[in-house]
Amino acid sequence: MTDQQSTESKLPEICAARDLTGRPVFIRRGQKGYLDAHPDTDPDVWNAREGITPAMVEAMTFGSLFGFDKPGADPATYQYRMAACQNCEWRGPITDLQAIKDFDQRVAAGEPCPAGQCPKCGSLASQED
Repeated sequence: MTDQQSTESKLPEICAARDLTGRPVFIRRGQKGYLDAHPDTDPDVWNAREGITPAMVEAMTFGSLFGFDKPGADPATYQYRMAACQNCEWRGPITDLQAIKDFDQRVAAGEPCPAGQCPKCGSLASQED
């Protein structure tokens, strides 16, 4: 397995993101560029429902712009981003967060989208600034 194949195996087939103008788009693993999404698509909500972490989105965005054979297309590159649980004292790399289970029942429309689910207690966790 090549390094590029290894990196791509850590990425979802497709993720949602925003282009430089803020429009929602879809990015396919291994392909440069993006596909237009419906204007009402909320990339944070779409990715959370699909179990796609913010680090995966960052890596997919980088890969779609500069190539999936570059180090920036590896989600591990984004581990320096930290998250904190809203319930317990857990704090750690954003890549340690789990996909949010029962997203629609736990996050109301219009609320800020959490970064993921705490690996310690299962509560919602947010990215730290």
